[in-house]
Amino acid sequence: MIADLATFRALFPEFASVADPAVQVQLDAAGDELDATAWGLCYPKAVLTQAAHTLALSQARVAAAQIVGAGVVLPPTGQVQSAGAEGLTVSFAVPQGQSAAAAWYSQTPYGQAFLAYQRQCLSRGRLSW
Repeated sequence: MIADLATFRALFPEFASVADPAVQVQLDAAGDELDATAWGLCYPKAVLTQAAHTLALSQARVAAAQIVGAGVVLPPTGQVQSAGAEGLTVSFAVPQGQSAAAAWYSQTPYGQAFLAYQRQCLSRGRLSW
C-alpha cells in the first residue's frame, strides 16, 4: 500500500468533494509527522488514516462554523463535563484513562482506526503517548 492521493481516494470515497490539493496537504502533513521507520509496514495506513482524520475534523469545523460580523465563531468540541447558564460556563472532559492525543483521535472513525494501527504496529516502548 502507498500513502498517496490515488490510494486515499480509493479507500475514502466519502471525501470525493474535497479538492485534491487539500487532501495532499493532509497526506504530506501526516507523512511529516509520523516516523516511517517506527511504523514500518504500517506507515502508509497510519498516514492515510491520520490524513482522513484531520480532514474529517476540518469538515466538521467548516460545517459548524458561523460567520459573526467580520469573524468566524466555532463551537467548542468534546464531551461536556459541566455547563452553566447566565454566566455561560462550559467545561469539556478528557475521557478517563485516555491521553489528550487519544481523546483527539477518538473523535472520528479514521482516528479510531489510527489508534488501532498504533496499538497493532508500534511497540509500547515507541509510543509517545
